[in-house]
Amino acid sequence: MIDFNNYITWDQLLSEINTGNSLDKLVISGTHTHHYGLKRESKQLPISINEQEFNFFIRFIRENNLICGYELGTGFGISTLAIGIGMQYTKGIVYTLDSYVEGEYQYQPVGNMSDKITPVYPQDMKFAIETIKRFGVRDYVVFLKGNSPEYTLNTFDSYQPKLDFIFLDCPKVAQDLSRDIHGFKPYLSDRYALFIHDTHDYPEEAKRIVRDELDIELKFDILKQKFPLASATKNI
Repeated sequence: MIDFNNYITWDQLLSEINTGNSLDKLVISGTHTHHYGLKRESKQLPISINEQEFNFFIRFIRENNLICGYELGTGFGISTLAIGIGMQYTKGIVYTLDSYVEGEYQYQPVGNMSDKITPVYPQDMKFAIETIKRFGVRDYVVFLKGNSPEYTLNTFDSYQPKLDFIFLDCPKVAQDLSRDIHGFKPYLSDRYALFIHDTHDYPEEAKRIVRDELDIELKFDILKQKFPLASATKNI
């Protein structure tokens, strides 16, 4: 079993996940470096967070004792695994939401894709759950299937979480980012960290939206990589 107290390479993770997995194999999406994410061998999309981000999420959650996470964009569960491992250490929980449109339709969804129908139990969701179980963190992850922000608001109205870790891996355009923030904004803790993928095409607009909606400043240099992981914190 992998020791997640140390830095984890993709080679280590792939060896563990691909051994005995009946659903699919994972491969690195590009040149074999920590700058590339993983993908399922049978599909081009989605592509996961990269090796550096995977390790950063685990460490950040642990070091800041974060206990209630929200992930938008489960995919096949690699970022979910990292967040779940962090939450296992702090005895917390992460709610992870996806419509699973990207995995089923194999293109980058832009705008509101709620008209696209996916199976009740998509393959990416099955893969994610199997992976989470394999690493013993199933008790720290709640899987949700639906669209943001409508499903987020309806679900959290029942759970009433106090979110202190948010990872958005879905907003490809500014309009999506604004909608997604509206979904979780009522449930934020007094201290939290926000991380966003895929804002490199609209960085200034993303900064404005986050400032206007949450009154915090979005930064793009936290990990010094080509496609930055945007981040903002409050009281952390």
